[in-house]
Amino acid sequence: MAKPLVNWGEVKKHQSLKDRWIVIDKKVYDVSSWQNKHPGGRKVIGHYAGQDATGAFIAFHKNRQYAEKFLSAYHVADLDQKCPEDEDINSRIKEYHEDLEGIRSVLLRQGLFEGSKLFFGTMMLQVFTLELLAYLNLAYFGTSWWRIVLSIVLYSISQAQASWLQHDLGHLSVFKSTRTNHIFHEIILGLTKGASCHWWNHMHSQHHAKPNVITPFKLFRTSFVTEMTVTLDNLFRLIYAFENYNP
Repeated sequence: MAKPLVNWGEVKKHQSLKDRWIVIDKKVYDVSSWQNKHPGGRKVIGHYAGQDATGAFIAFHKNRQYAEKFLSAYHVADLDQKCPEDEDINSRIKEYHEDLEGIRSVLLRQGLFEGSKLFFGTMMLQVFTLELLAYLNLAYFGTSWWRIVLSIVLYSISQAQASWLQHDLGHLSVFKSTRTNHIFHEIILGLTKGASCHWWNHMHSQHHAKPNVITPFKLFRTSFVTEMTVTLDNLFRLIYAFENYNP
């Protein structure tokens, strides 16, 4: 059965916490009841309430066909492409997606989405080797001040490398298997840095869902850390305003 046609004016009415519509590939979805079941959390969906979420949907879902199976139940309407009032916004969205797909195609041809097993394997070996050396240095050679300084240097390098390594694992960029990426992400972030992978994925997803949207925003919140807020000055607001597309 054909779905009713709606324009952007109607879509934008549904931006509240309990009433959220998003648009993906010109199809309108009512995700109000789905958002709390969303594996990535409702905040990521909320960033695109009443907006076009096609680019983010493609970027966040490696298996797009699998995700679309869940979406089909929430398809409530189709976007009216012939509405005169929406001619400008539809044109800008089309141009945006064409540019994005063009860049993606170039990067795919250059093989930049293929992770180097040698590179990442060497990084993992380096992280664990430096951690072990930092420990053995103190365990077997004593705790004189210069031994402590040496272990601090070794451990600091290890932690810095682990930070970037866990970042790529969190982005599922190292292995082709999503599960394998998650397992090693738990090892690197959980074991070497003592942080929660769930927390990192949740907060980092906000950053990538709407990059460069500059407003006072929460960096992080946990049960034992006071809420931190950061407000960038007007210069950065002006610069980033031109970098972000938000119809």
